Amino acid sequence: MLCKKCGTKLKDGHVYCEKCGEPVQIVPDFNPLDEAVLENVAGMMNPEEKSASDWKAIQEKPVQEKTVHTHSKPQSKALTPRRKLWILGIAVTLLITGGAVGFLTYRNHSYTYQFQKAQEYRDKQKISRAIEYLERAMELKPEDPAAYETLVEIYTEQHEDEQAVVVLEHMIDEGLATVEEYEELIGFYKKDERMSDIPDLILDCTDQNIRKELSVYMVSAPDVDLAPGIYYKNVEIELLADKGEIYYTFDGSQPTHKSHLYVRPIMLREGKNTIRAVAVSEDGYYSQDITLEYEIKLDQ
Repeated sequence: MLCKKCGTKLKDGHVYCEKCGEPVQIVPDFNPLDEAVLENVAGMMNPEEKSASDWKAIQEKPVQEKTVHTHSKPQSKALTPRRKLWILGIAVTLLITGGAVGFLTYRNHSYTYQFQKAQEYRDKQKISRAIEYLERAMELKPEDPAAYETLVEIYTEQHEDEQAVVVLEHMIDEGLATVEEYEELIGFYKKDERMSDIPDLILDCTDQNIRKELSVYMVSAPDVDLAPGIYYKNVEIELLADKGEIYYTFDGSQPTHKSHLYVRPIMLREGKNTIRAVAVSEDGYYSQDITLEYEIKLDQ
């Protein structure tokens, strides 16, 4: 590079001429990239000064059309007769299945249905089936005595007294029995020679009206003229009853009408004596029995 004043060649890096002292003016090399950057900056500052060629190029650029997506409902196909029949068949099947399920649910959980079926089978003399339906009815509605009463009737007709007694005793335990059921059970007890069970049956009844009605089956227990205890001499006891006869045992077993008939005072033996006695009415009904214990000591 030469000095503009004296023409002396300047050394690189010097800002003054060594010969004349003239300041050196540095002219940068042309860079087209710098020019483009300057033009763009100028365009941003004054967008209206863009060259016509640039705007033309932009205007001539093809515009890409936007794709518009539309979601239209697919057109429903017309149902053919075959397809209609197929759908109708499914609907009928579902209807029948639902009805069957509903009927089975009703049948298995309906007391009325079970009871009616039991009556039908009873009329047809299919007793085992009738009993099955009655037992199911009692499970569904244990507080209703109708099924129990019908079951007792069937067992009685079939001469299955033990089964009838079981049902009647259950009705009494559950508080479902009326006077009629009590009297029916008393009849079975008398037939089976279970007369000694009748007093407890009546006395255990909590319904005072029923107990009053059943008082005709009650017999007063016998009494004794000598209190139980230890005696140091020979003694005899006398048994008393308001009505009926007295039967007794010496071994502590339960007395019946087949035991010793009381006809005169009983002489007690030396040692321990256990006497059980019961009163029996003319109709064969028993009282509650009494137990008497005595000990006779003669060597004291």
